[in-house]
Amino acid sequence: MVNSTPMESTRPIIGVLAVGEPDRSAAVSVIDLLGGLARVRAWDDGVDGLDGLCVLGSNGFSLSESPAPTLITETLSADIPLLAIEGGMHALNVALGGAPPGPTPSHCSEDGSLAKDGMFMALGSKLADTIGGAGFVSPASCHAYGISRGVLAPGTLASAYSNSDGTIEAFEVTANRWVIAVQWPAHRLEDQPSGFDNLFHALIGHSAVG
Repeated sequence: MVNSTPMESTRPIIGVLAVGEPDRSAAVSVIDLLGGLARVRAWDDGVDGLDGLCVLGSNGFSLSESPAPTLITETLSADIPLLAIEGGMHALNVALGGAPPGPTPSHCSEDGSLAKDGMFMALGSKLADTIGGAGFVSPASCHAYGISRGVLAPGTLASAYSNSDGTIEAFEVTANRWVIAVQWPAHRLEDQPSGFDNLFHALIGHSAVG
């Protein structure tokens, strides 16, 4: 039987940084499954040895009283591909000079679990190009905090908005080659629509290019 997984020496090393207390195991598994090598990293780690970074976070986690993780700021400075998810999106926004997230109407099901979260994805954005479509989409999500236009960091472009309350559901950094942040749990592939796994394919692909 031929193993379709690339040889370890050719696989890009993707750091996995947790902000707050999210479950990192799903992201680690997805990265390894799709051809990367996941390596769990700490706040004050540097970028040495990394080809890409995935930042996960508990929703609503605030960095207002803490410095931005060194690993995020160094990744941005080195123009290393970065995917920020849920509270990781909030941490990235603060690292870029934006404000912490604010409370929003619940984007969860009645029992507090994931629910289809209707949003509009902007045509021509890196997000739409990555996923392979634009317009109205409904990834599975659950959050009660979010980013509005008033707190979005400079140098970013909002690329998806909530249909119900206008919350920014995704943004990208214009000066970097591939930095995308999304509010939904993109690492839970089994819960997301077809094509949304392309976020991880793209992270790994851009990281492999160097």
